[in-house]
Amino acid sequence: MIVAAIVVITHHYDVPMYTSKTEDGLRSIYMLGPIILELANRGHSVTIARGVPAQVIKADIAILHVDFTFVPTEYLEFAASFPICLNGKVENIAKRTVADGLVRENTDWAGSVIVKTDLNYRGAPELRANKIAEMNNQPPLFPNATVLSDYPTFASAAEVPGAYWLNDGLVVQKFLPERLVDGFGIRFWTFLGHVERCDLCVSSSALVKAATTIRLETSPVPKQLRALRKRLGLDYGKIDFVIHDGLPVVMDVNKTVGSPPSKKGSDWPSKYADGIEKYLSR
Repeated sequence: MIVAAIVVITHHYDVPMYTSKTEDGLRSIYMLGPIILELANRGHSVTIARGVPAQVIKADIAILHVDFTFVPTEYLEFAASFPICLNGKVENIAKRTVADGLVRENTDWAGSVIVKTDLNYRGAPELRANKIAEMNNQPPLFPNATVLSDYPTFASAAEVPGAYWLNDGLVVQKFLPERLVDGFGIRFWTFLGHVERCDLCVSSSALVKAATTIRLETSPVPKQLRALRKRLGLDYGKIDFVIHDGLPVVMDVNKTVGSPPSKKGSDWPSKYADGIEKYLSR
């Protein structure tokens, strides 16, 4: 086994990789947290860089893990200084860049629609960064960030309030829950290098949520999504999608994946750590 120096690049306004310590170990809101703990347990040296340091950091492999929709240029430049950097060229995952089924005010789409932030995760990471900047008497990083506490749905585009259409920070998307025999579905494809998992989550509600989930099953990955992953340069991430009229419709893309529910004895951190080690053997 190659013992490597690994650096994880985070923004200094990001949620820390580990937020607390429990009897079972360090707790992370991110999927990457348990993965890099597994790598450390295997003997690799792991450093978490908060912000772009003034001094040079040397490592065999880096992982760009800045939890913003648009990655600041200085972080992309820092990522480029390493021989290998996972997600090192992923600059933008805004819905206008990655999502399907977006409509304009004059659309001829007659079905239901849903209003979302162009920013990932309802704009919450950018809001957090702005609040931290304010507390430190610094200007906001994202002065024009639009935030929504929830994504409202409407029976038609004509019912969407005019203020939503005028806000460049919002997008309107066709509301296309995947209809199944026993409910509604959404699919999640999570990957790190060659390691991947794709699940179909079936819910009793058209707005699929964990609380209304009735079953989970394995789903195939459409070739169109593999092409999207390649185009975006995603080494690590998650793509949310549904199947509509036999074709995938992308809802969202995430490059700082949240930690899945922990299950005692689960081996997913080990499998995804294998995905990182594979890069070292190339």
